Amino acid sequence: MSDAIDRAVAEAEALLEQAAIARAEAENADEKRKQVKALMFIKFRDAGSSAADAAERAMTTPEYLAAADEWMSANITWRRFDGKARGKELKFEAWRTKAATERAAMNLR
Repeated sequence: MSDAIDRAVAEAEALLEQAAIARAEAENADEKRKQVKALMFIKFRDAGSSAADAAERAMTTPEYLAAADEWMSANITWRRFDGKARGKELKFEAWRTKAATERAAMNLR
């Protein structure tokens, strides 16, 4: 492959790896958020709150709000990297289609 193609593939690989790591971090943050909510729910249920009240109160605790903020930030990062990676894939597919069309046109001459 040419140097330009090698560079483009290396950039795409790096971007896809960043997107995968960001996705894992977002999924981990989401799991943490759910665990914090469950712990807070149990805390409020044990204190005598109804299930509905405990669920509502659990989502207003500082611990849950911090976990939710962490998840939102990680999710945005993942979506950003994923969008960049998809854009890189689209550019590659457009280049590949153009190159194939040019080769086909040369073969018809």
